[in-house]
Amino acid sequence: MRLLMFAILAVALLASDRHLLSQSAGDFKLTDDEALILELTNAARKEEKVGPLTVNQTLTKCARLHSANQAKQMKMAHELDGKSPADRVKAIGYAYRNMGENVAYGEGAVSVQQIFEGWMKSEGHRKNILKPEFTEIGIGISIDGRKTYYTQVFGRPLR
Repeated sequence: MRLLMFAILAVALLASDRHLLSQSAGDFKLTDDEALILELTNAARKEEKVGPLTVNQTLTKCARLHSANQAKQMKMAHELDGKSPADRVKAIGYAYRNMGENVAYGEGAVSVQQIFEGWMKSEGHRKNILKPEFTEIGIGISIDGRKTYYTQVFGRPLR
């Protein structure tokens, strides 16, 4: 049984209301699973003596939209609808110096911890998680009924 599938690193819309939280400035909040991914990511960075990532609302919106689009199309990919991760980040209005993306999906009872462990066992995904040039992160999760799609969008703003 295939539990985890991971995309190859890409260095560089449309989801149900249930999976996309409100994005207005006053009530922006990560889901519990998104918060766990942030916690695991920053714990891994701390272990490697790399500064923590801060959540960026714009990057989170980008990650959520990409996860939702993957779920809608039932396809895990860095490039969907002819758009790369960099295209999506630019289109949503995030001006960046550096950016990267990790995607994954899990079937059945795959946990957030297992998804994260899979990323850390993959050289390219691990590099993104630990890259000191990244200072911000967005996280999104969406379900298509059978699979759960996970996206991390990393960035360092131009400013």
